[in-house]
Amino acid sequence: MPKPNKWNNQKRSKNMVRNGMQKLEAQGIGVSYPRNADNLPKAKDVVALCKCHNVRRIRLHDPRHDVLQALKNTGIKVILGVGNDDIMRLATDARFARTWVRRNVLWFTPYINFRCIAVGADENILANTALNQYVLPAMIGLY
Repeated sequence: MPKPNKWNNQKRSKNMVRNGMQKLEAQGIGVSYPRNADNLPKAKDVVALCKCHNVRRIRLHDPRHDVLQALKNTGIKVILGVGNDDIMRLATDARFARTWVRRNVLWFTPYINFRCIAVGADENILANTALNQYVLPAMIGLY
């Protein structure tokens, strides 16, 4: 086995960075698209901007039909979020869960590549003690 030296370590580090960049490039660019602000651009304009900049993945924080319509046949992969307002009902009402999936996923499935459904619109959903007991049952309800 060759003796480690500064040159070998630098070369190894450069190869690791190069390999990491190749993996990063292969994964593509994605954006998070929350809709809880005023004066937002139209969904079709946002999707056009994403296509222009070769954005291949998008995370929607809740199912907005105008955004889903704009994403049809674009090839952009979608992570569809469940808004916090729907979590408790998805966990406790099977009929509501089936309707939610039908209206927000199945209607668009032929035209949109859904990667997954994310339950909870914010990263700290489990810190919300009023909702955290409903997250897993909501996931099961959607399944």
